[in-house]
Amino acid sequence: MKSLRRLLIACTLVAMGCSSTATGPIPLSALDGRWAGNDAEVPGLSYQFTLTLADTQIQGAGQWALPDGQTGAVSVAGETIGDSVSIDLTLAQAHEPAATFPFLLEHFDGRLKSSVDLTGTATVDGAANHQSYRKTGS
Repeated sequence: MKSLRRLLIACTLVAMGCSSTATGPIPLSALDGRWAGNDAEVPGLSYQFTLTLADTQIQGAGQWALPDGQTGAVSVAGETIGDSVSIDLTLAQAHEPAATFPFLLEHFDGRLKSSVDLTGTATVDGAANHQSYRKTGS
């Protein structure tokens, strides 16, 4: 009887180990929608943009703001390569004269970690750092 119980327990553990909770790849169509930066390159900077995917091309636009009242536009252009995303973000100041934050150019390479998390590496002025974006709407 003990042998039968051990065999049943062993079979149950093997079956549990063989089951998979992994999901398939995240469709790139999840890129469509509103996104916000999680990791600011400039202290206090907040920005958001809406992305649209057409075939392999990514386009987008949005706004940025600093606590001191400076604001401006964000434009996004890039492409998907397989399951990877490669985009350029340009932050332009809304008002002249250009003050302490006239513009920012960022290149981002990453992947969808989930349908609401885009994670990778941002390069600004030659310095590469971790960057993530969170989807905030469709």
